[in-house]
Amino acid sequence: VSSSLAGVLTISPSGSVLLGLALDRETRDSVVLNVSVTDGTFVSFGLVLVNVVDANDNAPMFTSPVYQASVAERSPVGGRVTAVTANDNDIGRNAALIYSITGGNVNSTFAVASSTGVITVAGAIDFESVTMYALTVTVMDSGSAPLSSTCSVLINITDIDDEPPVFVSASYQLDVAENATLSTSLLSVVATDPDGGLSSLIQYSITSGNTGDVFDLQPTTGILSLLRTLDFETTPLYSLHVLAANGPVTGPRSSAVISVSVRDVNDNAPTFAQSLYTRRVLENAIINFPVVSLTA
Repeated sequence: VSSSLAGVLTISPSGSVLLGLALDRETRDSVVLNVSVTDGTFVSFGLVLVNVVDANDNAPMFTSPVYQASVAERSPVGGRVTAVTANDNDIGRNAALIYSITGGNVNSTFAVASSTGVITVAGAIDFESVTMYALTVTVMDSGSAPLSSTCSVLINITDIDDEPPVFVSASYQLDVAENATLSTSLLSVVATDPDGGLSSLIQYSITSGNTGDVFDLQPTTGILSLLRTLDFETTPLYSLHVLAANGPVTGPRSSAVISVSVRDVNDNAPTFAQSLYTRRVLENAIINFPVVSLTA
């Protein structure tokens, strides 16, 4: 007796072929046994070929325990995010793999193709609601007693400038004396933006109502200051329309109104209507006779 793998198969004197060692198809899928029989005078030879049938004894394993990916918010449904891959040392049905998401898929935002492991967008993605997803993906083989393993998929959501800045107040009221000092800080307008990163940077500006460019609005701080002298007698009220914007000209924006009431101060001396009044009066005019009427 001789074998292509020593000790795996043996033969008894009665001719029974016996298993001598545990089989492992993943190591060797067949064993050849050379056999002979003799009656003491004559000898005959033969071959015994044993094919090792696969058993589902290997669980599928992912190529990495953790996968990382990123996707922009508002990405369209069906868009590819990433793919996971697993291998199974078994063959046939025992190596036919099925992928599924079994954890972390808030609001069923993502889907995985059961046969390929490709992960795609399946629902609305909003950076302002969820900035990162930690998915658990399971792969299972199709054996009669299925084996499985899991991996983690970390998906970072990238922000886009989709939310407009919003003023804390839609209108502001302000009372300023007409003799207020130039460069005086009058108030600060404030807007907030739920976006993140560069998308949350806000630029402030006055779009209308700033007659004579009397006021200045700092673009980054929103501080309104006095740039030129006020004059109650000329303009007692200003209605400034201000804008908070981020991104390009077509980006999200919102507006507010600042009503500035100019308060009068006693900065003008009374003036007669004319500098000289003349009138002729008879010498016999009665007491309390009206001589002239003065106006100022």
